[in-house]
Amino acid sequence: MRDEARPLNFTHEYQIVFAEPDDGSHVFGVKVGSSFTVPTASKLPTKTARNLEVLDHALNVLYSTPFDPSTWHNLAIQVDWDARTLGVFASKGGSKLKKVSKLVSNNSTKPVPEGRGDFHFGLLKLPLANPSDTTEQQGDVVRRGIQEGTLEGLYYSGVFVESATGGVSAGYSSIIPAF
Repeated sequence: MRDEARPLNFTHEYQIVFAEPDDGSHVFGVKVGSSFTVPTASKLPTKTARNLEVLDHALNVLYSTPFDPSTWHNLAIQVDWDARTLGVFASKGGSKLKKVSKLVSNNSTKPVPEGRGDFHFGLLKLPLANPSDTTEQQGDVVRRGIQEGTLEGLYYSGVFVESATGGVSAGYSSIIPAF
């Protein structure tokens, strides 16, 4: 849910949940906003900027839904580290989670243990590529780019990691089958 006092700037990409192995890639990612590109897209915000998207390691969109800032978006990402697969569950508001994707291969990730990583949630705002920078510099999202304002916000609740061996927590003390 969006913090109304700190609205998002949809010309930027916000990476809001991801698992990051040592190589800096993402096993999966949840994002909202205009995807970071070099050069920056000519028309911002992009058509999908106001969608909440779940991406695999290769940046394929597994699930996309309009981001409604006035409702809770509930997500569960099933990761099978050994088989290198992903599945997505989602709902809005007080509804129970349901499967919203197929179980898909995520074989572009490294096998375990190298393919595992740190779990992040927050508001990582990527810059816009600065046309004054070289192409190589434009890709350096950590040290370069154009970054307007830093007062955006989202609310998070009930963030946790669980084993899906016995199923997936779907809300209201219910468990649904994993993929």
